[in-house]
Amino acid sequence: MRNTEKSGVEVHYKVKRTLMCLMLFCSLCVVLPLANAQKGSTDLSFGLGTIHDKSIGTGLDYDYLTSCTTSTDSLCSTNASHLSGVVMGFSGDYMLTRRFGVGADVVFQPAKQDYVNFNAVSAGEKIQSRMTFYDFNGVAKPIQTKRAALQVEGGFGGANLKFYDSVNASSNLGNTNSSEYISSANHFQLHAGVSAPIYFKDHFFIRPQFDIHYVTNLDQQYGRDLVTQGMVWVGYSFGGQ
Repeated sequence: MRNTEKSGVEVHYKVKRTLMCLMLFCSLCVVLPLANAQKGSTDLSFGLGTIHDKSIGTGLDYDYLTSCTTSTDSLCSTNASHLSGVVMGFSGDYMLTRRFGVGADVVFQPAKQDYVNFNAVSAGEKIQSRMTFYDFNGVAKPIQTKRAALQVEGGFGGANLKFYDSVNASSNLGNTNSSEYISSANHFQLHAGVSAPIYFKDHFFIRPQFDIHYVTNLDQQYGRDLVTQGMVWVGYSFGGQ
């Protein structure tokens, strides 16, 4: 099996620590407005959407997992895939006033995505990836009515990109399917988003949202540092709207 330079232990610890911080934040979002409902409101939501970034345009060497082309390297994979697919997320916003507040969210790919295919070198073997974004934001609602609002947000956070070695092979003994974590890349990111919450029943809302993530050094794995994201969030608002 190929050698890898990065250990997954530290990465998993960082991700778990981030999720714990997000859970703590969401808990505070519930407790604070209930304790002083007149001063603000809390939005908690769940979302589904898609993300996109273009391909880096090269393949990976089978032995060293470095960039290559099939014209110069016989062990080179097919060109790396572009970043795409379904994402899901959890979000919490606490409005300190009617117009301004703070928030945090995490968005991730629930399923692995094919990154490169080594089928020409090793039958049935490929590298898969899974992206996670987390960020902390300032939130503003410059336009707000009883039934709808315009919401803008911006902040910073991180992006975690995990890679897995996946093998799917057939033999006289049957089919073999395996997936092994091999490495992870962590990046700093800046985040901005614009959305339009629509309150359709009491405090329940649906929020279409468009986001951009500027992820430093992501062009080492994909074609550019900018990732676009489209989401639809469904949630509940505690306190006044």
